[in-house]
This record gives sequence, C-alpha cells and structure tokens, in this order.
Amino acid sequence: MGNGLSQLTPKQIKQLKEDTVFTEDDMANILKRYSYFDKSEKGDEGVGIDEMLEIPELRGNYLIERLIWLFLDPKSKRMFAEQFLRFFNVLHPKTSHEVKKYTFLILIGANDEEDIVSKEQVFRWYKSSFRNLNDNQVLAMVENVCERVDVKNEKLTKENILNMITDEEVNVLLTVELDNNI
Repeated sequence: MGNGLSQLTPKQIKQLKEDTVFTEDDMANILKRYSYFDKSEKGDEGVGIDEMLEIPELRGNYLIERLIWLFLDPKSKRMFAEQFLRFFNVLHPKTSHEVKKYTFLILIGANDEEDIVSKEQVFRWYKSSFRNLNDNQVLAMVENVCERVDVKNEKLTKENILNMITDEEVNVLLTVELDNNI
C-alpha cells in the first residue's frame, strides 16, 4: 500500500508546495488518510465518491459532494493522491478567503466566463441546501433575497451572490480540519 509522499513524484511535491498551503509534513499526514481508502500497493487505485463521503469531517455539508466531483478524474470517477491534496487544500483553514469565494461561486453554478448568475441557478442552490422545503417555499426565499440585493431582472451578478452570503458563511461551508488521529 502506498503511503505518505511516496505516492507523489518529486515534481508533484514541489508543485503542491507552491500551489497549496501545505508543508511536506501536512501532505504526508493527509496522504495517510488517502492510503486508508486506497489500499493498492502504489496508492494508484484512487478514492471514489462514496469513500470520500465516508470521511467523518466531510459529513453533513451539502456542498461537499459537489466539490468532490470537481476533483474526480473524469474517466475513472476516482480521486488520486494529488487531487486528494488539492481537494483538502480548498477546505483548509489557511486557504485564502478569495479561493473559498471563487470555489463557492463554482459550486453554485456560476459561470466563470460571465459575471451573471440566473435566478434558476440560485433556486437550484437553495433547493439543494434546504431539501426539506417545497419549491414554492424555496422560490419565496430566492425572491426575498433578490429583493434584498436589489435585483431588477432575472439575473444576478456574482457580486450580488457574494453579498447574499457572508464571508463567515463561506468559510464555515468550505473549511474542514482533518483529525490526524484517525
């Protein structure tokens, strides 16, 4: 079973140290968790979405499953060591708030090429967030929020969306600390 940094090439380690908030020790600790799920000799079978959702710290957050899908390999539908580290980098407490806000916009379906989000996208986001409410209740919430942020048409800007949710809420939704004792 692959463990620790042996699952990564020296080039990957160097790049991850530049791209993430992790030290080599941090990476080794997170990859121990990866090895718990990927029991292959070289750690190259990857981790599926169901296994990711078994991680206790990820339970109960409605955005996590969407975030996992962003990091899965498109062909195998599995996450490998490098993606696993990049996934947890987004969720790390030391990751910048700007990265978390950008990730939040992606997760709710905001198109990166446009500065516009449709009310339909906001409806889908609220519907997935408040699963116990019916469509009329969710629609009323969306309309109320749109009035508060002074939306005059069927589209919201990304700025409107970010004004709908506080920085603290984004941080709560997209921050996870892994227990290294597991």
